[in-house]
Amino acid sequence: MKSEREARNMGKQKRMALLLHPFRRELYQVLCSNPGTYLLELVDILESPLGTLTWHLRILEREGLVKSIKYAGKRLYYP
Repeated sequence: MKSEREARNMGKQKRMALLLHPFRRELYQVLCSNPGTYLLELVDILESPLGTLTWHLRILEREGLVKSIKYAGKRLYYP
C-alpha cells in the first residue's frame, strides 16, 4: 500500500505532466502572470478558440492547478 507521501508525489507528478502540453503550459503561464483573468480576456491573449480554451481550463481546474470564481457575471481564473 502506498504511503500518503507517495500518493501526494504521484498527484503532483500528474499535475506537472499536464503542463507538458504546450497550450496548457502557455495558459498556465498567462494565468500566473495575470491572476484573475476572465475567460474572454484569455481568448484574446492566447488567440485561441473558446472551446479549446474551456477544455484545457477544465482539465487544469479538475487537477487543482487552476481555480475559478464567479464574480459580477464573469468567471475569473487563478493559478
